[in-house]
Amino acid sequence: MQKISLSSLANSDKRPEKTLVYSHGYYLYTLEVVIDGVRHSIIDEKLKPARFKNLESIRQLLKSNNLPLQSCYLIQEAVYSEMIGLDSETVEPMSMPLNWHHSHYDELH
Repeated sequence: MQKISLSSLANSDKRPEKTLVYSHGYYLYTLEVVIDGVRHSIIDEKLKPARFKNLESIRQLLKSNNLPLQSCYLIQEAVYSEMIGLDSETVEPMSMPLNWHHSHYDELH
């Protein structure tokens, strides 16, 4: 997987086709974007995967960098599969669309 900083992404001519927000539990989220079919992990200034504490901070960051809010998905893997004897590959991650592109969303905040 490729890595890209948010500032590099914001200054790039290429726009993400899809944004994937991964929920790791305990208020921890990471972010990936798909550009030309290739997944890129969003990294911080220390070149580590950027970490977020809530979905709203991610939405605001994307919006403030003029990145598209369409095709955003929350991804959550079933972390308890191993506890009941299933392989981690057995259970597909849950993928839920985030409707951040609706104009009325900003009116709520």
